[in-house]
Amino acid sequence: MLKRFTAYANISEVTSYAYCPRLCYFRQRFGEGLGVLSAAKEIYLSLRKGLDIEWAKNRFLSLGGDEEVFERAHAEFNFLKIPKLKPIEWEVSLLSRKYRLKGVVDEIVYDSGIRPLAISLKAPKEGVWFKDAIKVASQLILLNESNFAEEKIKNGFVYHCFDGVLREVEVDRKLRFHVMKLVERVLRLKRGFVPERIEGKKCSNCTYLENCRATSSTFASKFL
Repeated sequence: MLKRFTAYANISEVTSYAYCPRLCYFRQRFGEGLGVLSAAKEIYLSLRKGLDIEWAKNRFLSLGGDEEVFERAHAEFNFLKIPKLKPIEWEVSLLSRKYRLKGVVDEIVYDSGIRPLAISLKAPKEGVWFKDAIKVASQLILLNESNFAEEKIKNGFVYHCFDGVLREVEVDRKLRFHVMKLVERVLRLKRGFVPERIEGKKCSNCTYLENCRATSSTFASKFL
């Protein structure tokens, strides 16, 4: 008997879909370069580990990043010491067969219990961006399925590197269900569906703008 292959959605795909379904589609097919967020993440993690900017830069360049991109992130980076959040582990890869989800938790911290902490850039006036809430919820789901969590985790954090702002995210049933719906949609893209094109302000700086304009949607994607 042939063993059935199980596909998984990655956290980065789920958050990309939450931001723009077509961005997720094109990243699946063409790959994703190391942008300013990746550089900011390297800076944050290096400083949290007690290392320096030079170490962060060397890590970023060794991964294939561009020096100009790193310097842009460094120029806007704002590091906030977070004494109440004790770092437990960094860059933890996890997988849940139950939820068909996998990915990396940027940082696991302790605040009266184990919590995930996700890295972002600029903060909105209040709360967090939807894609960041989805990222925290995805990381929380994976942690709750892992050996890290001794009790059920219900909240996590987002650190906005360019503002030096830390915000808490309460992950309720509705947000967890959003993650599950996004996992389903990401898996459909892996089977060849092309989502509808929805043009907005965020499209102007998109790397895939021309590809997007030239690509027709799959009829079935109208029902995603």
